[in-house]
Amino acid sequence: MPEAAAEPTAEATTAWERLLGALEARLAHWQSALDGAGPYPDELRWPDDLGPCPAHLEARAQRILAAQGDLHERLAARHAAVGALLRRSESPRHDASPALFVDQRC
Repeated sequence: MPEAAAEPTAEATTAWERLLGALEARLAHWQSALDGAGPYPDELRWPDDLGPCPAHLEARAQRILAAQGDLHERLAARHAAVGALLRRSESPRHDASPALFVDQRC
C-alpha cells in the first residue's frame, strides 16, 4: 500500500499563506496599473523552499491562477491593440530630410 503524503507543517502552511496573499495583492496592483491608477508592481521573488501547496489552500491557489490567466489575456489584448495602432499609424516619409546632428568638434 503506498504511503500517504505527509501533511505540511504549520510553517509551510504559513509560508504558502504569505505567498498567496502576496500574489493576491500583486494582482490588485496589476489591475490598478492597467487601469492607469498606479505603477506596475516590482518583480516577485518566489521562495526557494516552499514545498507543495497544502491541500486546504489549493482552491485559493487555483482562484489566483485563474485571475492571473484573466490578467494575462487583458495584457495580451492591450498588446495587440497597441500593435494594431502602430501598424495603422503613418510611417515617416522616405523623402523627408534626414536628421542632422551637431558635432561638438566643429
